Amino acid sequence: MNFTKIIQIGILTDDVDKYVENYKKFGMTEWKRFRFDKSLIPNMTVNGVEDDLVLEIAMFEDEYLQLELIQPVTDSVFMDWVKEHGTGIHHLAFVPAEGYDKFMDEYQAMGGKSLIDVLDGTKSGGFSYLDTKDLLGFYSEIHKPVPPKTGRHQED
Repeated sequence: MNFTKIIQIGILTDDVDKYVENYKKFGMTEWKRFRFDKSLIPNMTVNGVEDDLVLEIAMFEDEYLQLELIQPVTDSVFMDWVKEHGTGIHHLAFVPAEGYDKFMDEYQAMGGKSLIDVLDGTKSGGFSYLDTKDLLGFYSEIHKPVPPKTGRHQED
């Protein structure tokens, strides 16, 4: 198992808009704001069960890293975290060198557990949060990118 780079810091909030305004005071002014729900991942499953997970998200990106602010809207592991620990840093997201499927196979073979797996209905895209708190001091996120569409396109 090999993480090639850190791509994101995830911070749970109780009010995304308030936090965005606070970050703007520090010069971080360009945010992408969206609602994460089934419209983004059709046929969404959470831990293998169809789910209606809803999160309010604000994303700040520079050339090196994303800062993701997450406000849970529906009951979920995200809402549970805020209730138990309050707001703050929740996870770091990594790119696994060997790809999502192989990484997850190796991680689970060593006894690793997922906190949450959010995949589309075809399991061709999504992400997993890994319970790495005891190993690394925080939760980890890895992405399963949607594969490019295949087919032949011929230009004239």
